[in-house]
Amino acid sequence: MSLPTDKPRPPVQSFRGAYEEFEMPRALLDDLKRLSRSEGVTLFMTCLAAYQLLLARFSGQQDLLVGTDVANRTRVETESLIGFFTNLLPLRANLTGDLEFSGLMRQVRETTLEGYAHQDLPFEKLVEELRPERDLGRNPMVQVLLVMQNPEVPIELTKLDVSRYDLPLESSRFDIVLFLSAGEQGLSGFWLYNPDLFEAATIARLSDNYQKLLGQIVARPSARLDSFEILVDEPRKRPGLKEMNKKDLHEARLNRLRNIRRSSIDLSQVSSVRTGFLEPEQTLPLLIEPGNADIDLAEWAAGNRPFIDENLLRHGALLFRGFAVDSVPEFDSFAYSICHSLFG
Repeated sequence: MSLPTDKPRPPVQSFRGAYEEFEMPRALLDDLKRLSRSEGVTLFMTCLAAYQLLLARFSGQQDLLVGTDVANRTRVETESLIGFFTNLLPLRANLTGDLEFSGLMRQVRETTLEGYAHQDLPFEKLVEELRPERDLGRNPMVQVLLVMQNPEVPIELTKLDVSRYDLPLESSRFDIVLFLSAGEQGLSGFWLYNPDLFEAATIARLSDNYQKLLGQIVARPSARLDSFEILVDEPRKRPGLKEMNKKDLHEARLNRLRNIRRSSIDLSQVSSVRTGFLEPEQTLPLLIEPGNADIDLAEWAAGNRPFIDENLLRHGALLFRGFAVDSVPEFDSFAYSICHSLFG
């Protein structure tokens, strides 16, 4: 999905995250539940249909792909296991024609149930088979999500005190994710978004429009989609910003990858890397460690491809250890310098 952004999309995804919280009144939640029951859909399906309509107006697109998380514990054997089984499920929506919202809800119900029937297929396998055009600046296939979370319940364990620990929301794989939770006080949640793409004011407008749209939907569920009032301003664009052609985009990616670290260093002043083995009698893998704490692994690898290729052929595997690679973009930069074809 090509969302209009406040800022030009970076050539390489930064995975930074920020969030905007919200709360909706209990009366609106009750109305949404009644509407969902009358249409034979779940609350999630109704909220997803509204989300798709909001995104269609925001992006100007009628054919959308929105993702959601599924627990993926469909077998009895996995119910008691501790671990992360969640899978990403892409759901398609078509908002063309004189569609009414009630018709969109029925479409969402059919699409969602079909998606649930195939939720065991890993998202990564789907990407592998479909081979969509890859872009280092965005997640493949799905850039926006809606996730319905279960209300929080107290956890009691024998002889243990359990308390909630909230992880900082400082990263995101996606452009925008809407998290919803239905509780005693109403419908609440937050928008997780990439601040390298959107201003906080833009997300706040989306959140406000989403709540107003839900209010219109419960009042007129059979109204045509184009009759709903959604006042989403297009994000501001930088003056003089033009779309990059493929050559310019490729060059911009290379520049970003070269400069992903804090600063470049003079390789002539860096002592050679150290090589060795994990065990005295073991030659697989070859261990490569930095001879200087400030060495840029991606830049070093790009300048020493013959050394890497020769030793990989000789030893069968290389283990890079002790290098300062502290983020996903830095690892991507290193991987790109080793093998460009990994990134399409």
